[in-house]
Amino acid sequence: MRVMADPGDVAATKAVRREINKRMIDSTQGDIRVTHGVCYLRGVFKPVRGGPPNVKGELETVTRHLVATRVLRDVSIDVIVRT
Repeated sequence: MRVMADPGDVAATKAVRREINKRMIDSTQGDIRVTHGVCYLRGVFKPVRGGPPNVKGELETVTRHLVATRVLRDVSIDVIVRT
């Protein structure tokens, strides 16, 4: 039996990716998943050239905003920040 992804989780994952990209953060070596409304950020994140110097702070801002707007229920950030 195949289990389909929850459309709400798919939309939330896209929203997280969109906000991270807006802030010029490279997430190509990172993992962004939303399961049951909880966002999991793992892996390596780094600023794009000319991007923010405080990547972890930007990730926290993005996720705090998405929790406040009820896109996400909770967040787990377990990332390595490279410069």
